[in-house]
Amino acid sequence: MDIKTVTEAKTLGEVLRFQAATRPDATAFLFEDRRTDYATFDRHASQVAQGLLAEGCGHGARIAFLDKNSDLFYELIFGCAKAGAVSVGINWRLAPPEVAYVVNDSAAEVLFVGPDFYGLVEAIEGELKTVKTIIAMVPGHERWGSFEAWRDGQSAEDPHCSVTAEDIAIQMYTSGTTGHPKGVQLAHEAFLAIRRLPAHDDMAWDHWSEADVSLVAMPSFHIGGAGWGVQGVWAGAKNIVLSEFEPGRVLEVIEQERITKLFIVPAAMRLCLPIQLSYSRKIHLRFRIKMICNSLCDNINCITRIAAYMPTITQSLPCNICIRLLPVIDGCENSFGIFLAFFLHHKFQFPFSVNFVITTRIGVSGLAKNFNQC
Repeated sequence: MDIKTVTEAKTLGEVLRFQAATRPDATAFLFEDRRTDYATFDRHASQVAQGLLAEGCGHGARIAFLDKNSDLFYELIFGCAKAGAVSVGINWRLAPPEVAYVVNDSAAEVLFVGPDFYGLVEAIEGELKTVKTIIAMVPGHERWGSFEAWRDGQSAEDPHCSVTAEDIAIQMYTSGTTGHPKGVQLAHEAFLAIRRLPAHDDMAWDHWSEADVSLVAMPSFHIGGAGWGVQGVWAGAKNIVLSEFEPGRVLEVIEQERITKLFIVPAAMRLCLPIQLSYSRKIHLRFRIKMICNSLCDNINCITRIAAYMPTITQSLPCNICIRLLPVIDGCENSFGIFLAFFLHHKFQFPFSVNFVITTRIGVSGLAKNFNQC
């Protein structure tokens, strides 16, 4: 399907094909010293798709990934999308029996494993009921072939498999605090429908463009990792991936790469507050806080406590409120992430202004299709 704008895309595969055609030389991902442009990223995704099809993993097949963050994970996501398969990111903090449970519950047929977890997978390999092939993310394992050798041995022709907006693209697992983890199935449409919502001037934090530089620091098994990278590709942005969240490194990359988009959870944000940094340039920021509510609060007055003491914001907010910060730099609004505002104000007493905007977000139907095995 030929599309004229990315908003016409119905699947993740169409999104990537569009970006590769319109921005072939632009940086898609930067991971450590490895830079991948959109044309190369698209070719790699096609090779992954061809490799999965050669393994007999086509429409609906589950493909598991157990490793820390990497640009290669996104090649798997979009490769699966092109083949009609489903990527399953596994929480690498889980104990071996829990990993085995997730792999078996998802009925994964291929398992991609990072070097930090070779020993774990070797210990449970005999318990994996549906896995036909295990592929190591880096060369050197005595039995498992390496990802890049496997990928590069495939045809680079885009398979153009029949995939619909309602097909499952990614299966994510809950933490399992009330029992076994449950697989939440997210369709292609779940990632794309929200991007087709009308843009509002009072929600500039949610406006993406090809000029954005996005930082992926949340784990790939989390929506803030997998989903955030997908959003960056949708925009044709430059996506910088960190292998794992490390507060000092995150703050360094924000300044060095001039990050404009970031997803971060409050617990990670708080870890950034004690970090001492010496910035190489003077930064002048004016912060504008915007509230995005899924429903109107029963007590709007509770929001005003934000202005009283910024660093305690996560303890002051009702749970259904999400905060976005828009630093204004030289007249241009850029979303640097909530924690940066706290850090700069708390450590350097940078001035900020507070404006409250209550906005209701309409829901996206079919966001989560259903739970696996329920």
